Amino acid sequence: MAAVSEVHAALRDIAAFSALTMPEKRLRSYQIEAARALARHLQARSGEQLAMVFSRQSGKDEVLAQVLAWTLLRNAERGGTIVVAAPTLRPQAMISRDRLRDRLLANPLTAPFTTVRDRTITVGKARAVFVSAARTANARGLTADLGLIANEAQDIKPAVWDAVFDPMAASTNATTFVTAGLSPANAKGPGVGSPKRPRHHSVPSGQGGATSSQKRKLPVPNFSTVTRTPRRSRNVRFRV
Repeated sequence: MAAVSEVHAALRDIAAFSALTMPEKRLRSYQIEAARALARHLQARSGEQLAMVFSRQSGKDEVLAQVLAWTLLRNAERGGTIVVAAPTLRPQAMISRDRLRDRLLANPLTAPFTTVRDRTITVGKARAVFVSAARTANARGLTADLGLIANEAQDIKPAVWDAVFDPMAASTNATTFVTAGLSPANAKGPGVGSPKRPRHHSVPSGQGGATSSQKRKLPVPNFSTVTRTPRRSRNVRFRV
């Protein structure tokens, strides 16, 4: 049984939360920096737009699941909604849902308060809703007051995001963050490039939206990078 002081520490810090409640899945040092930044902005409802870029198979989805678990627990009494969008409902959004479900049900702090119903996971009064960002999906009508997340953002169409998802956080000052995975071909170099324009955060994309002369690589090694996008516009462009 964890001591009260350990529980309090876990509620204050995502790294302590991971180590205490998920020792077999505890975040590694390179994941903790990204997790802390995202957790801090989500809890503060900073209204910022953040982009998290990982090289493939380096733990992006684990960071996302644990940050979501921590945020839901922190807001279990107050309530609120996190909207998590993926390019497809099945398999991508449901894989993310299942990972979060597994972490919550295996966690002694969250398991007693966790319920799972279709695409929604609830901890107390707080919930995470997993939706598809495909052109044909119907995701309108949700309000994201705890956070708005685009997972695998390089495969989400900008027009769909701007029309359907961006308004979900427009009135709540919720943090928006996008996640992307880099293929090994792009996972080179010492860091990540910053956006060329305030209105566009560039992440690698395998489909249209940029000519060859516009394309540029974001050189990212096998650790995470979190980049803040200025809040002048809520529009987030997922393009190279």
